[in-house]
Amino acid sequence: MSTHRPGAAGPRGGPMAGMFGAPPAKTKDFKTSLKRLLSELGPERKVLSLVLSLITVSVVIGSFGPKILGRATNYIFYGFLGHQLPAGV
Repeated sequence: MSTHRPGAAGPRGGPMAGMFGAPPAKTKDFKTSLKRLLSELGPERKVLSLVLSLITVSVVIGSFGPKILGRATNYIFYGFLGHQLPAGV
């Protein structure tokens, strides 16, 4: 018969252990935190502004796409097919 008894289990760990802790702390001075963040991003400021510019251009172009497609559909329907259909359709 074995006399070895397992010890008490310690605190459970694993990859999900830290997800259920205390809520994140709120900043007390937003301006100082923002200035510190911008100073940390100093070397990448040009790349960051380029990325934000490209995002803005992409959104503008994406919003004009449906309008252009609608006009092209109307042009095709009324221009090419409109004279082949009977009046009133």
